[in-house]
Amino acid sequence: MKPILQNGLLVQCVVSNDIDTDLFGTFAGEKERKLTAIETLKAKCAEGVKKDSFDFVLASEGSFGSHPFIPFAQADEEIILLYDVKRKTYYQSRVLSTKTNLSSKTVATIHELRSFAEKIGFPEHGIILKDTEKDFQEVIKDANDWEKLEQAFDKLIRNKTNVFVETDLRAMRNPNRLNVIAQAAQKLVELLLNTCPSCEAPGFEVQKYESGLPCEQCGLPTKSIKSHSFICRECQHIETVAYPNGKKTESPQFCDFCNP
Repeated sequence: MKPILQNGLLVQCVVSNDIDTDLFGTFAGEKERKLTAIETLKAKCAEGVKKDSFDFVLASEGSFGSHPFIPFAQADEEIILLYDVKRKTYYQSRVLSTKTNLSSKTVATIHELRSFAEKIGFPEHGIILKDTEKDFQEVIKDANDWEKLEQAFDKLIRNKTNVFVETDLRAMRNPNRLNVIAQAAQKLVELLLNTCPSCEAPGFEVQKYESGLPCEQCGLPTKSIKSHSFICRECQHIETVAYPNGKKTESPQFCDFCNP
């Protein structure tokens, strides 16, 4: 994020070394994330405000699982939250991507381990090994080459029949995730540079959608977007854009009346 934010916003980014973000939850599961992603981000920003005296505090959070719209697809949702200390305002950017190697498996042999590792792109992408999937006692995260990976497996398989392995989803061990975070950072830059035409406050964005784009066959309203409205969070100035997707009617394919 740092080069994208510094080049796009002409700010100086500093990483705080006094905040342990593992307190809010870990990908390996040692500590469960008990808050929602947004609540966690706000908690991280609050810690940043306590520790340092800067104009802005920024945090990111990733969530992985089934895609909300595409059946059988896995997804990575990355959210970045920027807190403007002086304005006491949050700015949010999020990206939902199917470009993730999220995967896990119980393996019993080195051959199965190597097969899983090759599938998820090891060693460029990391692997987390656990002595068992749930209620684990041992976890190894930083076996970052083939020799160390096999040594970690040998250590955990002693007196056991199998080992649980999963993709390491920490950003520094997952280039796929880094790319999605970079996309979210770029979206944040674009949001902040989009200023209100009335008061010039940053973050002039779409906050309201109106559905009802008429079906081209029967003319009845569909669920497709008819217009969206940009609303300034400072002065509440509103600008509504009709037909934002460039079409004034919708295909009968997406009509609940023509294609129930």
